Amino acid sequence: MSLVGLFATPIFENITKPPQLSFIQNEFNFVVDDLKKKDSFQHNLHWAPNTQAISDITFTKNLIEEYNLDSFSAELNLNIEQFIKMLGAGHLMGRKYKIFQSWLTLTKQNEYSHIHNHGDYDIAGVYYYQTNGKDGDIWFKNPTMIHNTYFLGHLPQYRNISPEVGKFILFPGWLEHGVQTNTTTNERISFSFNIKFQRDF
Repeated sequence: MSLVGLFATPIFENITKPPQLSFIQNEFNFVVDDLKKKDSFQHNLHWAPNTQAISDITFTKNLIEEYNLDSFSAELNLNIEQFIKMLGAGHLMGRKYKIFQSWLTLTKQNEYSHIHNHGDYDIAGVYYYQTNGKDGDIWFKNPTMIHNTYFLGHLPQYRNISPEVGKFILFPGWLEHGVQTNTTTNERISFSFNIKFQRDF
């Protein structure tokens, strides 16, 4: 007798280690300061009240290219390779990918992120630049809930992951998620991005 959890939804977590962590944090020190000087962090007026501010409400920019975040890019690539290995998708090793958008999110006290997804991107991800670890977990909605099966409805509907400075989280773009309300006085600042692998045509 056994219970096999087939086709699990893959969510990858990893903590950046020194000295690479310092290099990445220094890159973001400059970016965050520059964006704050330019008053780039804005609230989307079409979203619910008390949602977080982001550096690009149009989702058309790529801060990685704009600010030449080389240390971050190198670490992101290592994490993507590790994700691929753990998935057993060796045929994707070395395949080119493109980062279509990347942006910073600034979440102050009493702000949160509503439930959403990143569409058909192969990988969506977040990196935590600034957090006290208690300023709002990211949560993921159980995708089996869409089937409205009675007994599956008694399983946990959400799973939380706590933020930590230097943490990468990678997941499928279609996976519904949000971020809990920041109940602390700390400003949480995270960096998000959307990725697609090159297709064979």
